[in-house]
Amino acid sequence: MSAKLYACLLSEWVDITNTDTLIENLPVQEWLQKESPIRADGLDENNLNSFKENISKLPFIDIFYKGSIYSINPIFLQMVR
Repeated sequence: MSAKLYACLLSEWVDITNTDTLIENLPVQEWLQKESPIRADGLDENNLNSFKENISKLPFIDIFYKGSIYSINPIFLQMVR
């Protein structure tokens, strides 16, 4: 089972996993591979704490979805395995 990535955009949770969405100018799948410590095959414990620390320093991340740019707090991204 592969991971799914959801974003809360204007109070609606949207599955952005297999879309043309960009997160901080990276396609979703590339962002999952490069930026997220949570992988489809499991959790990378070594990187999880540094990821949490770094992402919590960002007040907003930009998500380009269906022609609009949303600036959301990273807590409004959810990964489901």
